[in-house]
Amino acid sequence: MSFYDWISIAITCFIGAAFPGPSLLVILFIANSRGFLSATVTSIGHGVGIFIYAILCTLGLVYFFKSFPELLYIIKIFGILFLSYLGIKMLQYKDKDVIDKKLNFKINKYNDFTLGLVIALINPKVIFFFASIFSQFIKTELIIIEKLSISLLASLIDALWYIIVAYLSTFAISNFFTKQTKIFVKTLGLSLIVLAILMIQNSFF
Repeated sequence: MSFYDWISIAITCFIGAAFPGPSLLVILFIANSRGFLSATVTSIGHGVGIFIYAILCTLGLVYFFKSFPELLYIIKIFGILFLSYLGIKMLQYKDKDVIDKKLNFKINKYNDFTLGLVIALINPKVIFFFASIFSQFIKTELIIIEKLSISLLASLIDALWYIIVAYLSTFAISNFFTKQTKIFVKTLGLSLIVLAILMIQNSFF
């Protein structure tokens, strides 16, 4: 894989982690109810869940591309469209979007690590997101170390991002962080659309 591939995967994984949703709501709740340390453990658990999805997606795409190489471009097109859709949703983000989301399980039933793991694994958008990203970069000749490295990179970026979110929401700069959330999310949405356009150029031209 080229340096461009690694950078593109890293940036896209970061944007995906920053996408407002149930995971963000849980981390913010834990940070403000149980404290920063608990939120950090929850973030690590979430990162482990992301690793599980990422490695399964990586291995699955390699097998799929070997078995059905003629469908490669269809999957790439679907992936680009999905990433573009996420970018548009982020551009349309409003402050109440995360607050209005409902969780389908009781947070207090789980310890910190398990909670992070569960919230990652029950989110169906994660598998579509990784399929969209990895379909642009996965090649059948990838060795096992590269597959593991891609999955570990996605996991570390995810866990680190939520640890940063927990820190920002529990210390002195929490008010500034809250006020700037809309601008931050919209900027990431625009970046995701730009990345999708670059993926089109890289894949088809």
